Parts: sequence; C-alpha cells; structure tokens
Amino acid sequence: MLRAINAPTIDLWFLRAITGISAFLLFQIELIIAKMFLPHYGGSYLVWGACIVFFQAALLAGYLFAHGLIQRCGMRRYRRVHLFLILLPLLFFPGRPLAVEPPGCSLPLALDVFLRLCLTIGPVFFVLSTVSIASQMWLSASSLSPRFNPYALYSTSNVGSFAALLSYPFVFEAHWDLPRQLWFWRVLYFLLIGLNIWMSRRIKITETAGHGREAAGEVIGFSRKARWFLLGAAGVIVFLSATNIITSEIVPAPLLWVIPLGLYLLSFVLNFRERPWCPPWIVSQIPFLLGSAALLFFLIEQRTFPATIALILLCGIQFVLCMYCQNRLFASRPETAGRLTSFYVIFSLGGFAGGLLTAWMIPLVSFSFIEYLAGLVVIAVTLVIAEKKFHLDRRHALWTIALALAVVTWPRLFPGYNFFGVLMIFMLFRFLFCFVFKGAPLAVVVSLVSLAGVAYYPFDLWNTDGVIYIKRNYYGISKLVDSDGIRSLYHGGTLHGAQYLARDKRGAPLAYYSPELPGGEVLAAHLFPFERIGLIGLGTGALAAYADARQRIDFYELDPDIYFIAGRYFTYLRDSPGRINVVFGDARRSLENSPAARYDLLVVDAFGGDAVPFHLLTRESVALYRRHLNGNGILLFHISNRYLNLKNVLARVGASLGAHVGVKTGAQSSFADIVSTWVVMTWDEDHFQTLRSRFQWIEPDPGDVMKTRLWTDQYINILPVVRLDQLLGQVRYFAPFYW
Repeated sequence: MLRAINAPTIDLWFLRAITGISAFLLFQIELIIAKMFLPHYGGSYLVWGACIVFFQAALLAGYLFAHGLIQRCGMRRYRRVHLFLILLPLLFFPGRPLAVEPPGCSLPLALDVFLRLCLTIGPVFFVLSTVSIASQMWLSASSLSPRFNPYALYSTSNVGSFAALLSYPFVFEAHWDLPRQLWFWRVLYFLLIGLNIWMSRRIKITETAGHGREAAGEVIGFSRKARWFLLGAAGVIVFLSATNIITSEIVPAPLLWVIPLGLYLLSFVLNFRERPWCPPWIVSQIPFLLGSAALLFFLIEQRTFPATIALILLCGIQFVLCMYCQNRLFASRPETAGRLTSFYVIFSLGGFAGGLLTAWMIPLVSFSFIEYLAGLVVIAVTLVIAEKKFHLDRRHALWTIALALAVVTWPRLFPGYNFFGVLMIFMLFRFLFCFVFKGAPLAVVVSLVSLAGVAYYPFDLWNTDGVIYIKRNYYGISKLVDSDGIRSLYHGGTLHGAQYLARDKRGAPLAYYSPELPGGEVLAAHLFPFERIGLIGLGTGALAAYADARQRIDFYELDPDIYFIAGRYFTYLRDSPGRINVVFGDARRSLENSPAARYDLLVVDAFGGDAVPFHLLTRESVALYRRHLNGNGILLFHISNRYLNLKNVLARVGASLGAHVGVKTGAQSSFADIVSTWVVMTWDEDHFQTLRSRFQWIEPDPGDVMKTRLWTDQYINILPVVRLDQLLGQVRYFAPFYW
C-alpha cells in the first residue's frame, strides 16, 4: 500500500515547478499555434480536427516513449536521455523563430496542417509531453520522502494546464500580441531547462524504477487495464460532448468552451493530489447520476430551461461525472511505481480514442449529440467490469422499454417548461436508477443504450415539430423547419435564413436580407452599380433574389452541406436570373487564391452562429477585402449576434485603413422579430454620403471607436465584446415553479 506522505522538501517543490511549468508550456503552445494557423489555414473543421489529432497523438507518443525507455533502461539512464531531450528543441523552436508559412496546394488540407504542426512545434511538444511521467518516475526513484506517492505530481501537471487555460484568454490574449506571447513562452522554457539541469544534480537516483522488487510483485489484470482505458475515454467523451452541446445548442458564444475543459482538468487536480478529494456520494450514487445526466440531455434538446440555467446544469453534471472517472482511475492505479508508466499510457490511449470518436467519427453518423449519451454508456460499462454483475432479468427489460416510451411521449404532454412535468419525469428516472436498476449495472447500460437509440434520429421528438430535414457534420447540426407557410434554416439554435413556401411569395427575401432591414435595403434600392457581388456565407442564398441578368454573384461557403440545403430545399439560387457561382472553403484563403476577383459589393455574413471566424475581422482581412473591391466598391458586414457586439471592432479596423464607416440596426416584425445590425465600409465619399442621407446610416462615435484596441492577426481580444447581459438576463425572467 502507498505509505503516508511526509512534509515536502525544497527539492520536491522544485520538482513540482518542473512538472507544472512543463504542463503550462504544453497547453499554452497549443493555444498559440492554433491562433497562428487560423489566418493561413482558415476556419475549416479539418484544421481544428487535424490540430486535435496532432495534440493527442503527440501526447500519447511522448507517454509511450517515456514508458518504453524507462521500462527498458531504468530511471538512472533515462534521466541522462531526458536532459538531452529537453535541450533538443533548441535546434528548432524555441531555439529558432516560430514561423507559419501559407499552406501549399500539393497536400490535402488536414495532412498539410498535421505535417506543418510536426515541423513547427512537433519536437518541443513531444519533449514536453514526456516531462510529467519522467518527473513522477524521478520522484519515485529518489530518496525524497514523498516518493511513495508520485501520482501527486500528476495533479501538479493538471494545475499547470488549468493555469494555462484560464490565463491565456483572460491575461495573455487580452493584453499581449503573439510576438510577446512567444517571448514569454521562450523565457519559461529556458527556465524549465535550468531547473532540470539543476535538479539533476540535487536529486539522486537510489534505485532503477521498473526493475525493483516492488514492480515484480504486482500483476495488472486485463479487466483493470480495460477500466483504465474506458475511464480515460469516458472523461474525454463527456467533456467534449458537453462542449459541443454548449457551443451549439445552449449558448453559441465564444470562450464558453473553456468551462468544460477547465472542469475536466480540475477533476484531475482534485483526485490526484496528495490528499485526494471526491465526495463519497458521487461514487455511491453513480447510477442515479448517469440517469440524471441522460434526462438533462433530453431536457436541453427540448430547450426546457433558459440558456444560462441549462449551461449551469450541464457543466455541473459534467464535473460530477469527470470527478467519478478520475476518482476511479486513482483508486485503481498501480500500487507500485514500476507500473506507473503503463497506467498513464493506457488511460491516455483511452483519451485519444475518446477524442477521435467524439471529434471525427460520431458527427458523420449521427443526427444529434449522442456522443454525450455514448460517454454515459462507457461509464456504465466500467461499472459492469468493476462489479462483475452481468445479470439482466425481465423486470429490467420491461422498465427499460417503459423508460424509452416515457421519453418519447413526455414532451407531447408537456411541450414547454412545466414544473410538475419536469418533476414527474425526474422522479421516474430517480425511481428506476436508484431502485429498479440498483445492483444491476448491466441494466443501467441497456437503459442508456436504449435512450441513445431514441436520441439518434430525433424526427418528431423533443421539440422538432415541423422539422423536415436534419443534417449533422463537423460544423454542427442544420435543421429545416416548416411553420406557418415559411421554411427556416437553423444551425444549432441560430436562424440562418428563411423563405416563403407559397410559389407567388417565395421570391421575396426573408430574415436578414429582407428589404426592411439594412442589408436588403441597400440591395433593393438599385442606387449603386453592383455588377459583381461577393458574399461570404451562403445561408439560404437569399441575396440571389436581388440579382438581375447582368449581375454575377460569388458565394463563399465553408460548409458544402449548406450548399446542398440551399439548392435542394430553397429556391433563391434556382430562381435567380443572375449568374451564380459558389466557391467552397475558407473565404479568406479563397480570396487570397483569387487575386483577379474584384467586386462592386462584398458582403461578409459569417458572424451570427456559434463559431465566429474572428480571422475575418482583423485589419489584414479587411485590407484583403479592399484589394478585391473596385475603387468605389462597398463592403457590408452583417454582425447580428446575441452574445457579441462587434460594431466598434470593425469601426476601429475601418478607421485604421482610412475607410468611411457607418452602422445601422433595423427590425423586422413580420417574421421572427428579427433585429439586424450591419456595418458598412467604403472608400468612396459620394457612396458614403448617399448611405447617410438616403438610408440613415450613422457614423460610430469616434471616442468609443478609438478606445477599442485594433484587431490584427497578431492580436484579438474577445472579452470586451462579449455581451454578458444577454447571458445573465435570461435567469432574471425564469419562473422555476411555473406550470
């Protein structure tokens, strides 16, 4: 058994510093390189997905390398290799400048990103990924009194990751541009080198870890390794799926992805520290908690709660489930340090598999966020393995069927929020998971699988009346809804366009391009000679309704499935007399690759959804748009967003480029109570005066504009533009006891 831990010595504190700083650097370089890649590679999911695969694969490779070499050579020899490794990245980055060149065209995008990551931060990322395991083995093979519990250093490692996660958006990104961030990163890395060299002289190796008597005495069975793998996978699946739900279905606002990831890291910190902390009820009540998490999934799908309440509940249950996974990991860890590296390799392999399943596989084969329920199933399977109870009687099967039927019929009885309705379904779940399924973990698995089956294809279920089409891909879930003679396109919870179904009315643009609203007003007036028009963001293709036979419109669209929807389920593109062309891919990259394209009007409409492409708002991107405008061309930005106020950001960018900038907000009461905000830029004085006098566009207040720091590819700060009032205001009007 692990012995009691004595008071830490100064050497232990420095060893903690090495572990924490390496994790901080590892996590922060992920955020920095992702930001550097964005202007060059664009906002395609293939870019982000390739980054995810690289980070997880490099981390796993570092664990495997440390595991294999320590087991083969022992810690005494490995320490010499470690000192060489820590110096190796000086031949690359951070020894050389970190430069990201524009991508070539010879390789597929995802492969190009992966290879570029290997060449830029690959060596240093690999080296940093070995430090946590090396530090723990170093401690276990030393004469320091805490050597009998090296796992506490893993808590320190997650503290470093947690600090990097929170400090980057709120400190580094908010105040420093990329060159200063990289300078600080280099300073920390050289400090890490110095600490490693110094501590190698102070801490002596007293035994060869992995070849001692203790290592030979402990046998790790297959079922125990399977639990490590599954618990590692479950934690990743739960936090990634919670992130997907939050940023798509609940609150499509930036920075909220920080919360699930932060809670995931915090669960490691609390469970792997010297004195682990996890409330006993989390372990004892895990079947009920799994059932409650499944119920919450359906309540969120039905939009039962206000967004802020749903956010709090989902993050709360995610944290509890991650606490369970990490607690069970820690409880089943090897008792001897000789098996420590195997432990980390296996559960990190599970995390890698969970990440691939959630980020790459499930989005292509599902119609809802069922990966969340898949994570619950994986946790339940670990219960079956741990308790070795495989019985399932007829009573369990009948109650599982009844539960699935209740989930299907309940929203028909209570289509909106109803206190007693929520209480009834909650009590049913509590009865089943606390009493009926008690002591039968296989019944918990089967019931969760049945609920996942219900959620797989949610036609006519859970607030989908009128839904005629659902498509999920890497960019989210698109839904088509027919209601009151109007067909609407939703992406997550955000309206992306609409059209009348009646043949005699469908030529009239609806939603944001209605002639009542600022963007449609300019197009419908025919005061400007717009012979060639470019539009970033296709939506339903409503802009095409304004075109005549002499006009050409180029749509730039990131998601190919949106083009299929616009062409198959809407008629704006088919009915337009103009010449329509659709260019797929990131708009900024496409414009850079098409220097001959010049427009009289360029519309940028990509900021209403959950994944706001901030690289389309920087000074460099607007300068690119200007190069693609004719001399008297007009640049229009549609910036309607529930949670971001981008007006002054664009005004500051326009002022830095010498543009005339105007802002206008309009409302349309005839459809969906739309409030639409637009920003116009032009370098033509006459056109701008026409917009001001004829359409009442207003110049932003110069004082407010100049208070806003200029956004560039090197500096973007989201915090000042987040509208917290929209997040918090929903709670104020929530009546929890309404029925």
